[in-house]
Amino acid sequence: MVLRTAPAEPLEDLPGWSVDTVVLGRQESIDVPEPLLNRALERNQAVAITSPRGARWLADREVPPNLLRPVLVAGPATGALLPNRWTRLVPDATGGAAVAKLAAELGYVLLLYAGAEETAGTLEAQAKSLGVIVEHLPVYRTVGVEDLSKRDRDALDSTRSLAFLAPSAVRHLAEADNHRFDYLSRRAVAVAYGDATREQLVKLGWRQVLTCAGPALPQIVLALEAG
Repeated sequence: MVLRTAPAEPLEDLPGWSVDTVVLGRQESIDVPEPLLNRALERNQAVAITSPRGARWLADREVPPNLLRPVLVAGPATGALLPNRWTRLVPDATGGAAVAKLAAELGYVLLLYAGAEETAGTLEAQAKSLGVIVEHLPVYRTVGVEDLSKRDRDALDSTRSLAFLAPSAVRHLAEADNHRFDYLSRRAVAVAYGDATREQLVKLGWRQVLTCAGPALPQIVLALEAG
């Protein structure tokens, strides 16, 4: 089972695996005044975008031509959401760590990361190890659901493993149904994408936590098979 904090493209089928997705939140925009964005662009050499929501936000901004920076995106689908006035750079692999590696390879040591208020921490951790300085600009936040649907409760009760793709997914599940969270934490394997997600699970007492290299289903399955 994959737990997200916002709707996304359906996961591709993987032979031998039955996968359910539970969406635990909704995304809300954060007001970012134009002068604030422009000053952030002035300070940095490139922009990092790792989510479709972040790409749509940047696409809607009216930025002076002299402040347009190369945009490092987590995948071609995310990059396709940006207009051609932005130079899009796509790493060979997906995910925030790959974006940080590409920034280092291209010599961009000052990177503006426009995305969620709460991140998985993967890009930041990789960037720090490579000497890339990241300025985080929150442009949207995730608000958790108040309650789980019957379908989601039934799916959670029947699963043997769960993949948490963001620390907010961990928190939102615990807040929406603490009793069920506690029950699952004692019997199911959790796969965490990102150090911050893993730390959140450990902090809340999840017994068995694995980590995956990326948010794609094959990467989640690889972590489960290796664990």
